[in-house]
Amino acid sequence: MKLKSRIGQYLQANLAVFILIVFIFAAGIISGALGINSLSQQQQLDLLNYVDTVLQGSGDWQVDSLGLAKTAVWSNIKLMLLIWFLGLTVVGIPVVGVVVFLRGAVLGFTVGFLVQEKAFAGVLLTILSVLPQNLIFVPALLLAAISSVAFSLQLLQGKFSRGLVLSQYLLGYTVLFGVVMGVVSLGGLVEAYISPAFIKLIAVYF
Repeated sequence: MKLKSRIGQYLQANLAVFILIVFIFAAGIISGALGINSLSQQQQLDLLNYVDTVLQGSGDWQVDSLGLAKTAVWSNIKLMLLIWFLGLTVVGIPVVGVVVFLRGAVLGFTVGFLVQEKAFAGVLLTILSVLPQNLIFVPALLLAAISSVAFSLQLLQGKFSRGLVLSQYLLGYTVLFGVVMGVVSLGGLVEAYISPAFIKLIAVYF
């Protein structure tokens, strides 16, 4: 509860950055959803056939959950490490924005396509196999991006006049990212162990 309160205070103190990052992510989601219309009919058909093939073959899956978990967790951690590093560079602020936008676009495209092409089955797929890990990953991503941009802005504005203050802030910044990496690791485990099980369940009925 204390950690949650501190995060709330931190976000409030960086409200402008918070609004900017959320706006960029929302713009990514909208762009991804609208991007479906830019696909040709053949591209949409090919993608739909791929989804159908995955669903139809899911019952015979022999999922290497441990291997999938390692890949998903490490992928998430590498992304957080990149965002952490970009926060130290000052010039990385636009790159953080691009990362957030692209993750939003991928999510928007995935959800939009499933719902548009698979109707009720697409809604179920979204709720049971896309949202679980993203309900964990997305807030962590946004917090990481906000922290990265806020730290860069502090450096850019020269607010660290003493080495001790900078070292303390850097320590807090790094500890926060340690927590974030723990959270996204949990998201990776959900993606590896829970989402495939839900896909198998849905495929039985559709």
